[in-house]
Amino acid sequence: MIVKVAAIQAGPVYLDLEGSVSKALSLINEAASLGAKLVVFPETWLPGYPAWLDCCGDVALWDHEPTKKVFARLMENSVVVPGPVTEMLGAAAREHRLVGAERCTTRC
Repeated sequence: MIVKVAAIQAGPVYLDLEGSVSKALSLINEAASLGAKLVVFPETWLPGYPAWLDCCGDVALWDHEPTKKVFARLMENSVVVPGPVTEMLGAAAREHRLVGAERCTTRC
């Protein structure tokens, strides 16, 4: 049995959960239309990889206001599991009879 895999290489709508979910659903639809049965997204695709960890020297400071703001935005745009986002992505997978691997930052 041959399984067609779609390895998503597109970026998310960074720190915008609603925009990223919309883009993910579009990419899932496109992959399914091309025959994919497994659709895989990159690490922390929702809501985007916290790239500032790699380049901001002050990111480890406990009470650094700009860092707290960006981490708050990351948390606000992270995925609640289970929740509405996982329901939408699951529905898209069921509709197209495929398996999806969505890698995301989660919150409680």
